[in-house]
Amino acid sequence: MNPRVADAQQPSSPPPYQQLRYDEDYSYLRDPTRRTEFWDIIKYVPFNEKGDWYLSAGGEARERYEYFHNSLWGQDRKIITAIYSNDTCSMPIFILARLYVFSVS
Repeated sequence: MNPRVADAQQPSSPPPYQQLRYDEDYSYLRDPTRRTEFWDIIKYVPFNEKGDWYLSAGGEARERYEYFHNSLWGQDRKIITAIYSNDTCSMPIFILARLYVFSVS
């Protein structure tokens, strides 16, 4: 393929984030001029000169706050309140890495 045609086909901005992380493809970061975002350094870590073997790392954090009203089903709150809390806050953190060791031609 003609390199000028290939350059013209590449979009100037990165593709949008996908709903499912495994649908994302960061192989476009093989071109150093396309690395414009702060996190691009971990989205594409090459392992060979050709760039078709690479590591893509990422993660996400999800905060969740819950408050339960009358969660004790009418039991005596004076005794139970000291033991049980009616609100919770959780933040699961997911870290992921994918290693690509083949090229699709």
